[in-house]
Amino acid sequence: MAESSSRMREGEPSPASGLKALQALELVLTASCNLGCGYCYQNVKNPGRMCWEVLQPALGLLFDSAPKKMDVLFLGGEPLLAKALLHRAAEFIRKNRPPGKRFRLQVGTNGLLLDRATADFLVRGGFEIRLSFDGIAAAQDLRGRNTFRRLDRLLDRLREEHPFHFARRVVLCLSVSPSTVGHLPESVRYFFSKNVSRILITPVLNGDAEWRLERIAELDRAFRQVFDDSVRLWKRKRKIPVQLFRKSGLFGSGGSGQERECGFLKGLSLTVMPDGRLFGCTVLAEGYQRYPDQPLFAESVAAALRIGDLRGPGLEERYAAFLDAARRSRMFSHRAEKHSGYGTCLDCSFLTECRLCQASCRYVPGNRDPLRVSDFGCAFHRVSLQYRRLFPVRVTPLERLLLTSRAVSPRGAHTPEP
Repeated sequence: MAESSSRMREGEPSPASGLKALQALELVLTASCNLGCGYCYQNVKNPGRMCWEVLQPALGLLFDSAPKKMDVLFLGGEPLLAKALLHRAAEFIRKNRPPGKRFRLQVGTNGLLLDRATADFLVRGGFEIRLSFDGIAAAQDLRGRNTFRRLDRLLDRLREEHPFHFARRVVLCLSVSPSTVGHLPESVRYFFSKNVSRILITPVLNGDAEWRLERIAELDRAFRQVFDDSVRLWKRKRKIPVQLFRKSGLFGSGGSGQERECGFLKGLSLTVMPDGRLFGCTVLAEGYQRYPDQPLFAESVAAALRIGDLRGPGLEERYAAFLDAARRSRMFSHRAEKHSGYGTCLDCSFLTECRLCQASCRYVPGNRDPLRVSDFGCAFHRVSLQYRRLFPVRVTPLERLLLTSRAVSPRGAHTPEP
């Protein structure tokens, strides 16, 4: 059987069906958090922790699946509030990993509990550290007031004490909200000054309440500065920290550059909540969020999209029923018919590249239309993908040779390769 990639590329066939096709697991170790981010959609901070009787069979799902490359992402809340469980899970995977399987361990953290001992453990275990950090103090304050200095020192410490890991396995996850659009260029420049090698920029899910359609011009100005700074860095040092702009191959790679496509409808990923309930993704998980004004997520829809406890009987059948319900739901289908205040998706030139979360319609205040997507999310993708197309393509030595011999020019290269 051919090896399956954990990147979840569009159109890539699954090596198996049902739970045997799983490539990724998102483990919410706790819904509790030590921050109260102003834009967080997780509005229920339950103090409970996942028990080993939930975590062990959850990992067993990946052990039993067909792909050889697996992603395991430990999340919260703040997962470092459950450090002992994280240690036990890493050790269990190390000792019980089936022959021939590779596991990419990741932890998503706000960094405030990432002391030296924890950092040493994550580095020894080969964890990818996905650090939620929004940049300069004015932007970071919306996530956690007075946390900028602590994270600034953390970056310095990780770079000095673990230089290889910092360069290869530390990802800065920068969330952009309507309130922080103006700070985006300075925040990215700040991360450049810290020699951060990977910056993942994403829009917040619930930004529509304060977004106005005409502000897309402001977003465009911000991304133009990020683009110009990134091109200068590329020319000077051949570095592309902003994940969005990373393209390779003669014609560039598809997608948004935001690492991997959502595997929700393909059944490639699962989210496990602390109590053992399964969901197709964290955005759908009911364990740490309420929807007080959400007519779209009526009880009938919610029930159809629940998978139930992973330890209960008939899991394969329940999972198949969930995928069927999700694929039939207008919230996750009819992509070309979706629309925002900026127009229809069918008329958008970025339709095939856009990775706007289809569940974002649930965070549009008072929305009753499953085909209505977030205005802020739509604006973010329209603007960011425009600059992605303009960014230079990285050409490999072999491709450079082919370009020279065949006089082929890479499409979408704003700045010619020297």
